[in-house]
Amino acid sequence: RYQVAKNNIKLLIVDTFSRMPTITGNTLQVSDYGEMSKMLDDLLPIAHELDVCVMLIYHQSQWGKTASKGNTIASLLGSTAIPATADQVYTIMKASDGLEDSEDERRVFKSEGRVQDLPRTLLGFNDGTLRSVDLGEVSQVKDQAWKETVWDAITKLWEDSGKVPFSQKVLVDNLSGGNDRKHAALKWFVNQGYISRETRAKNSQWITVLSDYFQSSSPPTTTKEDSRTTNQYPLGHEGTDVVITDVIT
Repeated sequence: RYQVAKNNIKLLIVDTFSRMPTITGNTLQVSDYGEMSKMLDDLLPIAHELDVCVMLIYHQSQWGKTASKGNTIASLLGSTAIPATADQVYTIMKASDGLEDSEDERRVFKSEGRVQDLPRTLLGFNDGTLRSVDLGEVSQVKDQAWKETVWDAITKLWEDSGKVPFSQKVLVDNLSGGNDRKHAALKWFVNQGYISRETRAKNSQWITVLSDYFQSSSPPTTTKEDSRTTNQYPLGHEGTDVVITDVIT
């Protein structure tokens, strides 16, 4: 507390909280609610009385590391004293829901707490700048990837047919997944003016491609620093640096 006040610290990072020694010098028992609460009680006055943001770096349980849509609070390791005390819990976990491959470096970022929650947001990593890049909400990224898959199938059949109308049934049969999802994507392409559909004999639908390229409804931007395509959302990770000017021991 003395050092924080003396140095006018506004952001105090405890990394990692579970490795902090107790007053007696023993290792902190992360599953002991009473012991964790006592440790937190020593930090709360620093936050409230000195107007300091206290950030505790903590770990998830084995289940929490892989739970794509699990409860953030329940996914933390050990006692629930930490999430019960914190104003906001921010979680970073490996990408999931079919978004990753064996070498994927992307992560999912989200938060829960007393203020407005942040949706599950996909973060990429820029090897050149060593910064996290906001790729957009997970649901939007998945939707965009699916539309690109459908568009690839559409354009392939369009080329194979000699650029004449082709049967929608052939397209649907060539795509994996549920029919509702397929038809929803086709409806979106029709509404956006990428394709048209006409009904022929026996109520069969035939598709004509009206555009030479596909662009998402929220056009992505690409920077020189990051060759990957990224959607720009309110979370401004890419333009923010955190500089540690001093370390209190």
